[in-house]
Amino acid sequence: MTVADFVAMTRDSLDLAAQQEMAYWARWMFWVTCVSLVLSAVALLSLWTSLKQTREALTTTKALAHAETRAYVHATTAEHYVGNGYKLVIHLENVGATPAPNFNVAAKVIKAKVGEIGETIERALPVSNFGLKGWNSLGPSSKPTTVSIAPAEVGDNDLVSQMAVGLDGYVFLLVGTVRYSDIYGTFFESDFAFFSRSTFGTMLENSNAFQRAPASLRSYVPVRA
Repeated sequence: MTVADFVAMTRDSLDLAAQQEMAYWARWMFWVTCVSLVLSAVALLSLWTSLKQTREALTTTKALAHAETRAYVHATTAEHYVGNGYKLVIHLENVGATPAPNFNVAAKVIKAKVGEIGETIERALPVSNFGLKGWNSLGPSSKPTTVSIAPAEVGDNDLVSQMAVGLDGYVFLLVGTVRYSDIYGTFFESDFAFFSRSTFGTMLENSNAFQRAPASLRSYVPVRA
């Protein structure tokens, strides 16, 4: 073997060793890169999850804040009224923490069989699209606001006379819906139902208040504007 052959063999051996070492470290760099990509993906997923949870928490906090501070309007009582003709008087109250910028009342009068009051109410409600009358702002935690409605505006005016002295087996039923908005621009509805054994007869006895009807009614339900 000549010196030239020995040098060439040595050089080839060194090149092969260098290539093997490069392949070794390249393989390790590949796996390190894969692990780095996996860790980066996990970190991004954790960040996305954290941001999602933060957004959900903010949404929940905002909803709770609105729920704590918005208006809650419902009808508390109703009664007969004799002034310039016969009228029905409904008392509305806002038990929330902020005003209701506007509110509307839809109501109607019907008769119901004794023992079937609840079923009659369920068939009659809601009446939000029947004879809506509107008023401006209802303040929070104040005395109930009184609104009066003539029977002709809400149903059968002859029913008032028919029920004046009572009708065996029937009661005089006043059902309706209060629609209102809160300061956040959301609209809500609350139903009401009151009944009386007669119309004029109760007033002659100085007991002109309606009784609260036994029924499952909607209260503060969000609705479309």
